[in-house]
Parts: sequence; C-alpha cells; structure tokens
Amino acid sequence: NVAGLLLARSITRARETALRVALGASQWRLAAQYFAEGVLVAMAGAAGGIVISIALTRLVLSLAADTIPRADDIGINWTVLLFAFAVSVLCTVLCSLAPLWQAVRILPNEALSDGVRASAPARSRRLSRTLVIAEIALAFTLLSVSSVLLAHLNQLLRVAPGFEPNGVATFTVNANRADYPQFDQLSAYQTRLLNSIQQIPGVNSAALVDHLPLNGCCMTTSLFPDGISNADKGYREVNIIGISSQYFQTMQIPVLQGRAFNAADDGKGDVLNIVIDSAAAKEYWGGRDALGAYAHLGGPNGSRVRVVGIVGNVRNRGLGDATEAEVYVPSTAMPINPMQFVVRSAVPVSALIPAVRRVVQGVDRAQSIYDARPLKQIVLGSLTAERLQSLLTAFFASAAMLLAALGVYGVVSYSVRQRTVEIGTRMALGAVGRDILALVLGDGFKMAVYGVAAGCVVVVGAVFVLKASIFGIRIDDPLPFLYSTGIVASFAAIACFFPGWRATLVTPMVAIRDDPGSLWRSAVDFVERVSHLMPGPARELSDNNLLAKFVQSSRQAESLRQAIQLSLDALREAIKSRSALLLERRGAEYRCTIQSPRELPPTCSLPVDGLLLGRLRGYLYPLPLTPGDLDAWRRWASAKQEHLAEIESLEKAGVALAVPLLDKNEIAGILLLGPPEDRAQFSDGEKRALHNCA
Repeated sequence: NVAGLLLARSITRARETALRVALGASQWRLAAQYFAEGVLVAMAGAAGGIVISIALTRLVLSLAADTIPRADDIGINWTVLLFAFAVSVLCTVLCSLAPLWQAVRILPNEALSDGVRASAPARSRRLSRTLVIAEIALAFTLLSVSSVLLAHLNQLLRVAPGFEPNGVATFTVNANRADYPQFDQLSAYQTRLLNSIQQIPGVNSAALVDHLPLNGCCMTTSLFPDGISNADKGYREVNIIGISSQYFQTMQIPVLQGRAFNAADDGKGDVLNIVIDSAAAKEYWGGRDALGAYAHLGGPNGSRVRVVGIVGNVRNRGLGDATEAEVYVPSTAMPINPMQFVVRSAVPVSALIPAVRRVVQGVDRAQSIYDARPLKQIVLGSLTAERLQSLLTAFFASAAMLLAALGVYGVVSYSVRQRTVEIGTRMALGAVGRDILALVLGDGFKMAVYGVAAGCVVVVGAVFVLKASIFGIRIDDPLPFLYSTGIVASFAAIACFFPGWRATLVTPMVAIRDDPGSLWRSAVDFVERVSHLMPGPARELSDNNLLAKFVQSSRQAESLRQAIQLSLDALREAIKSRSALLLERRGAEYRCTIQSPRELPPTCSLPVDGLLLGRLRGYLYPLPLTPGDLDAWRRWASAKQEHLAEIESLEKAGVALAVPLLDKNEIAGILLLGPPEDRAQFSDGEKRALHNCA
C-alpha cells in the first residue's frame, strides 16, 4: 500500500524530480531525499499504529472477553510492539524508494515538456497492480476462511445437543467426605437434597449427575454384551454416567424404548439395571434388539447388567463431534461426589439460585454451592474454540480487506491521475459522467477479478487444511465463497468510486490542461450541482451545469448571433432572472445587442468611462445593484451633474446584477441581469458560476 500510494504521489512530482536531475542531482541525492521523506512517514505512521493497537487491544478484549481464553492475561507485549515498529519503519523506508525507481526511468526532457502527464512506464503500473492483486488475493483467502468458520459456527449453534438447555439451571455441590464417609450416608444426603430442591416454588424437576454433557467427558469402562462370539470379544470403551431417577425428565432427553430409572433401581441386586443411548445400542448390539439384553461391565466377567431403556443420543464431546456410546447407571449404585445438579424451572436463574442456596444450607448448614450458571451457557461455552477461530479470522480478514481497499484506491487514483488528459479528451468528444465512472470502476474490478482468481488457488489449499482432523470442518456449501467474492467486489467498487467520481467533476478543458484541482474543490462543485437539482429557492448553480447549458443550446443555432441568443435565454432560465441584457463594446460605449426576453427594446447603453465601468474595473466580479445603491449614485451624481443618464438607463433596465465579461483583463462586454423571480437576490453560488463562465 505504501509503495502504491507513493507511486501515485510521485506522478505529481515528476517535473520536480526532472528539474532536480536537470540541475545535476545524482541518484544518491534523490535516494537520500526520498529516504528522509519515507522515514518521516514511517515514524508518524508507526507512532499512530502504536496508539491504535493499544486502544484496539482493549476494545477487542472488552467485547470478546468471554470468547477468548485467559483474556485477563492478554496485553501489549512491548517486545512484539518494538518488532512491529521496526518492521513498519523498514517497509515504509524501502517503499519510499519506489518513486525513485520510477523517476530514473523518465527522461528529464520528457518530464519537463509535459510528456509524462499522459502516461507512466508500464512496468510501474504492472508493479502497483501486482501488489494490489496480491493483497486482494490474501484478503479473499482470509475472508473465505473466515466465512467458512462463521458458517460452521452457525451450523453448530443450530445443532440439537440431544437435550433442551433452555430453562435449566446447574450448580455443583461437593460434600465433605468426613461428614459422609459411607456410600449409604452420601446417597441418603443426595436424596434429601433432591427432595428439598423439588419443593422450591416454580421448580418442575431436579436431578443430579456425575458430569454435565458438553462440559468435559466422563469415566469410561468396557461393555461386553452376552451372546457375542469370542472373535468379537475385544476391549470396547463406553462412557459410564451416574444419574438420579429424574435426570432424563429434567434434561428432556427422550426415552425411545423401555423406561427410565425408578425407585426400584437401587443397584443392590445381582443384576444392575442400566439405560443406554442409541449409539451404544447400535455399536454393541448392531441390528439386534438391545432392550432387555444382558451384558457385563468392566470386562467379560465383570458386573452383570441388564438394559431396561434406550434413550436418545446426547452430544457429549462437543456439538461438532459425533456422539460417543454412553451407559447410564443409577446414582444409588455408584458414588457421585462432587455432584452436578440440574434444575428445570420457569423461574429465572438469577432468582432461582438464591432459593437453592438457602435450601442446600437448610439440609446441611456447612454446605455451599458453586459454579451456578444456566445450562445454555455451558452449551455456548463448548464452542469456545470455534468462536475464537471465527473471531480471529474475521478480525484479520477485515483488516486485510481494509488494506486491500486502500491499495485499490491508491492504484486507481494513480491511474486516474495518469489518464487525466485522456479523460478530458473523452469528455470533450461526448463522454458523460457515467461513462468515465464506468471506465474507472472497470479498472478496479479487473484487479478484483484477478485477485479473486489468485485467491481461489490459495483457498483450495485452505480447504484441505480446514478438512483436516484438527478442524474437522465439512465444506459443502458455496455460499461462504460467494459472500467473500461479493464483499471483495463491494470494497473494490467503493475504493474505485471516489477517484472515478472526482474524475467526472473535472471539466474537459481543465482535464486537457492537466490541472484537475483539489478534491475539496471537486466536492464543493458536486454539492452545488446536486443542490441545483433540488427544488426550492435554495438551489445553487455550478459553472459545469451552466457551460453544459450553453453548449446544448448552441447546438441548435444556425449562426453565432443565434447561439449567443439561445445561450442568454438558457442563462436567464437557469437563474430565474426577469431579464438579461448583453452589452458589447462599440467604440466609446457598451451597447445592448442581445436581450432576453426578446421583446425588450435594446435601448440600454453605457459609456466606457461611466460610473458602472469604473466600479467593474476595480472589482472584476459580479456586482450586485440594489435600488438603494442607485439612489446613492443619483444623489452623488446630482451634485456633479454627470452620470445621470447612465443611472437612469440602469433603472429602466431593472438591473440587479452586473457581470463583467473579461477578455484577459479587459472588459469586452457586460451582462446586466434583472432581479430573480422567486427570491430577493442571487446566491453566492450563482455569482461564482457567473464569474467562472464570464
């Protein structure tokens, strides 16, 4: 970007560089000058970057503290900051030599004779375009990856976890082992806790579990169904989860076959009743019916169990991972401590937790709860890695896209500046603003197309990385890539619009003279043109519109006099003046030769050495004339008994504004305008347009 912008700036300094070379400046002298200028730019930019980086780091952490792990430990690392500072200064200084690289390829005589203004070396144009295309390719790659990750995150947020998290509060109780040394004592304490919690007003159901889904996994064991051949008897890992009887009801996990646990499932018999999920039924029993089947836990000769129910699958490892087989056993059959409680209630969590805390302390005054939060928060917390990936790639993609847009703007501005004479010639030959704008936009879109095409090659490699096991992302939707292409095209259009818009504001003669003026002046002219199109007395007139009206009206004329007459009619209509008289110099006086409307008698004439001409020679701008001004002139002239006829002629003509028509510094004619029809006086914009077109 720095190289491209400095190249764009160097085209305006071509004559300066050529003059220095012609006066004997060596390449080393020029290099030292450009180097010094680059250092100043680099130091200022790097200092601003340090301030922005400090503020931006705080902003990102404040907005994404819940998404970024260990956000409290993140801050400005001064070693990294100094390294970035040094790199930015080095890059800027090296890029500052790009204008020198271009300048040494332009002959001084060519630059001083204005030959450089029409075009610049093709190699410099190719270099700038190549840099910008590479930027667009990088930005497109980052945008595509970011879009894929965001789409993947959106898909995960819509994945059903296998339970209903809304309306469920969770908390943890860690019983003191000294108070409940025996398993029977701990089980009785858990029963009292559940019964007390279920008595809280607004609580629908409550249960405990040894660990919550999506919050880290669990203990594992092996499951060996009866009736399996010896060849299939291998070690098979399965998750084992201890739950209370109302766990499935509280979590709203559907029971597909059989039943959930009840009070009879106390785990004290020879056979332990268990509930399995669909994944376990499919993995261990295949096509056979698992309901009522027997198996062994922990080994071929382990505890004998019987399947009394089959429930739906739960995403135990993560929303993006496949469900692992699970076996549920009653909490009365295995010790659970610490205890994870789940409570379904219509009461908000903020109001429910204080009531739960009072109930828990009512059962055991020394006991407390911790890690209280909604179950929905645990579901969102399981996506921390995906959210962090999406946040970082989106952030860097946005930064890359902004840099690419700046690069496009710099190169297109450079190109427009090179082609100023060409654009002026096109406009002189009949091209209108939309043609020029389309020409400039097309230049930017070409770079965007090439950048996207180059980025697609990189994206293909990124797709394989995203499909790797480290991400596990399936890419089967083209929408993220289409969105990225649309964003790149939009930014390219915005970046090209401003140089193109400015090019449309330059008049043909100004462009051919290669003097486009300032952007501020172009903006003011544009505002004047737009306001002129708006209805109401506050509209303004621009010299571009006025010249266009003159040209359009003169095309219908068959002679020079008729062309002037039509132009005067167009002028009077544009400014809504009641009358317009054109006075041309004829010897010792200025005589009215053409008037609008044409019914007015051409009787007005002014002496060359008269009062009005004396004022116009010292002013040379449109001069407002009010009845009060003419009365003052009359009183002054009555004392000297001169200029009375001139003042009477001005009063009869109803003059409100006198515009000198200049031929270099000589007044070749005078335009006398009557007062405007719909307002008290002419606006400053109209006076400025009349002065520019005089």
